[in-house]
Amino acid sequence: ANRLLTSYEQGKPLLAIMNLANRNAIDCVITKAAAERAGITSDSPLSDKLAALKGLKTAGTRPGAFTSLVLVDYAHRAGLVPQEDLQILGAGGGQSMISAVQNGLIDVACNTSPTTDMMVKQANAIMFTHNSVGGDPDYENFLFELLYVRPDFAEANPDLTKRVSRALLAAIADLHDTPTADQLPLLRERFSGVDDAMLSSILDNLRGIFPRDGKVTEESLDKVTKFLVGTGAVNVGAPYDKIVSNDYLPN
Repeated sequence: ANRLLTSYEQGKPLLAIMNLANRNAIDCVITKAAAERAGITSDSPLSDKLAALKGLKTAGTRPGAFTSLVLVDYAHRAGLVPQEDLQILGAGGGQSMISAVQNGLIDVACNTSPTTDMMVKQANAIMFTHNSVGGDPDYENFLFELLYVRPDFAEANPDLTKRVSRALLAAIADLHDTPTADQLPLLRERFSGVDDAMLSSILDNLRGIFPRDGKVTEESLDKVTKFLVGTGAVNVGAPYDKIVSNDYLPN
């Protein structure tokens, strides 16, 4: 959604026409050593976990990425100053991040499944925040992944635009309705090296992120706007009716 808002700021608005993922699915892990020093566990209240970030070395994939913005948001929510009260680094992609956690170079790391799940299994870490399964009200009904289009293209090609939306909604329906075991062959191809039990657990956890109706709600835009403005990713939001249309979803 950052591109949706930055394009509006630049006078070249895009149009959000489908909500693909309705929850901020960035998860974070903490090394067991850092968790022990801070006196927290994976079951500690969120407020205690965020306060425990003080003095820690944390990392997303790269500066400005959602994985790093989550850490900026966490810092602000705990009354901490990023890069003063805690370090926020860029650790790169999945394998380099796993290695950094394994070698004790960072205390807290944020990424998506299956990288975070693999860090828990391989890197002597525990879940710090498991947002992909819900539980943080700020990240629920949150416009995380979306389909957007140039308004002039949608106006000139309404049937094609609707077909794209319909195809994606059919894929989401298939994701929800196909048994996990039947989806494992494709998951194995995409995520080699991850065992079947973990793949099945991840799929079961993530199903709830994908809305069947694809509608972009005002609440989901408001929440992601608050997040992006608060973390400094964008300067201002945009009116809902200027950058959102649900008219290209199937009836």
